[in-house]
Parts: sequence; C-alpha cells; structure tokens
Amino acid sequence: MSYTWSSTVGLSTGLGSFTASNGSVTGTGTVGFSETAVKNTTTVFTIAVDVSAVKALGIKSTGAVTCGINDAASGSPDATITLAANKAIIWVSGDTAQFPSSNPLGSTDVVTVHVTNASTTTDATVTFACLVDVTP
Repeated sequence: MSYTWSSTVGLSTGLGSFTASNGSVTGTGTVGFSETAVKNTTTVFTIAVDVSAVKALGIKSTGAVTCGINDAASGSPDATITLAANKAIIWVSGDTAQFPSSNPLGSTDVVTVHVTNASTTTDATVTFACLVDVTP
C-alpha cells in the first residue's frame, strides 16, 4: 500500500494570505501515536522507527513538552525535541527550505520516546506521526 502526505506553509497578514505548497512525499507505511503525557512526569512511549526510512514527520502537543529520543532517562538521549504548546514540528525528506532542515529524530533508530511534561497542572496530548518507505 502507498501513502502520500503533503506539506504546505501559510502566512496570514493584513495585506492578504499566502500559501505555498512544499509538495508531497510518498511512503509505504505509517507509524505513530497520539497519547497523554502525564503532568509533572516523564511518560515513555515505545515505537519502532527506522530513521533512514522516514519520508515525513509531524509532532505536536497540546502542552509544552520535551521529547527525548531513546535513552532520555540517562540524560543522554539520541535527539531532543522541544515542543511549545500547539506548535507542530513538520519535517519532509528532501525539502531544504524548512526548519528543521534535517530529520529531528537524529540518525539512530527510534525505540522509545521519553516525553517530559513539566506542567504541574495539565496533562498534554502528544501526537507523533511518521511516513516511512520500507523499500527505499
């Protein structure tokens, strides 16, 4: 089965709205989760992602969180992704006019995502979606 994801960027101003398509990318599968990161703790999510096969990635959270990719408990994660509340990170392979310009998951395959929610009052819903091509 084939999956196609598209990416667009928009800007709304007093002089009008601007939308640019960053194109689309196709993969053979998807992997992801949408789960609760409990307030005032680190929640660990198990997920298998071959980073060399990632074609597109979207990560968002309803609250400010920090995601440690793999061994975050030791203080040495393979990658760290900081998310502001309701501000998504979108990465598409081959798109050089984006931030971040390289895969934010890093170069080591993902086995766990350690999500730290420092809020003492509110849980956060974290959504993590990857488009992968297992036959690159």
